[in-house]
Parts: sequence; C-alpha cells; structure tokens
Amino acid sequence: MSREPTPSPETGHAATRIERHSRWSRGFWLGYVFSISPPQVHILQERLEAPLGEEGRRQRVLCPETPAALKNILDDILADPDAGCIWVESMKGGAAPDAGQWADAWAWFIMRANERRELLRSSLDGGWRLAAHPSLKARMRNVGPDLWSVRSFVFDLPPSDARETLVEILEASQKREPSSFTFS
Repeated sequence: MSREPTPSPETGHAATRIERHSRWSRGFWLGYVFSISPPQVHILQERLEAPLGEEGRRQRVLCPETPAALKNILDDILADPDAGCIWVESMKGGAAPDAGQWADAWAWFIMRANERRELLRSSLDGGWRLAAHPSLKARMRNVGPDLWSVRSFVFDLPPSDARETLVEILEASQKREPSSFTFS
C-alpha cells in the first residue's frame, strides 16, 4: 500500500521559497533542484503549480526517458517560447548502470543551453527549473558557468525520513510521466 510522501524539512523550506519567488518574480529565472528522492522533487514541482495557476500561467513538465531525449529537449523548449515555466526532470544518475550516459546528456544539454542563454532568457517568461541527481551538481556548474551565475536558487533535497525507502523512491520514479500543465 502506497502512502503520500511527506516533505522533508528541506523540501518544505524549498517549497515556501519557490512559491514566494514565483509570485514575486516576472520574466526569466533559473533554479536547480538536486535529489536522490523523486517524491521530494515531485512535491516541490507540484507546489509550484498553485502560484502559477493563480496568475493564469502554466507549467510544462518534461521528463525525458532516454539520454538522447534529454539532449533534444532544448529544441522543444525553444520551439515553444510561450511555454511559461519549464520544469526539466531526470533523476537518473549515481550508481545506475547508465549513469554515465545520463551525465553526458545533462552536460551536453547544459552546454547548449549555456550557449543559448540570452535567447532563453528573452524567450522564457517563466524560466526554468532543472531537477537532477546530486552527483551531477558540480558537472552542471562547470559546463554551464554562465547559467549557474544567473541562477535564482539551488535546492538539495534529501528523502523525508528513513521510511522513504529505496522501494518507495523507485516506485515513484517509475510512475512519473511527462506532462504539461495548463491553467485557465
């Protein structure tokens, strides 16, 4: 029997900050979220929906299923400049068998975004939130130094407690599907 995940104290703090920032900020802003816990990341992403919806803005959630799909997401983002808030999420990394491929895909994606940062800043009214495995943090900072320098926040989200077991984390990561949210 599944239970709703409980936000960790860090996730609760991050959610408060991201909700406030979303309500107060206009134009492009960038946030990085690092975690081994998809449930904690999903809590944060869902908490961002409310302030966006209150203002008639939308959130597009992109969850690539392969490293190749992650590399191509930048083209999808640039093809829809009115997409509002973009949430790109891939929690794969660490000790996973294909972790190297995911790390390379994230690096490629961040380098291309870094090269197109002015176009992204002028095109994305709601900006970006990037959610990835914590093992990628230093590499993302190093390959995209200009993007890193304009970030609004970086959140490191641990699991909520010992009960958020590996099984629950794996279940949640398997259930996550890419989707777009539109608020009218």
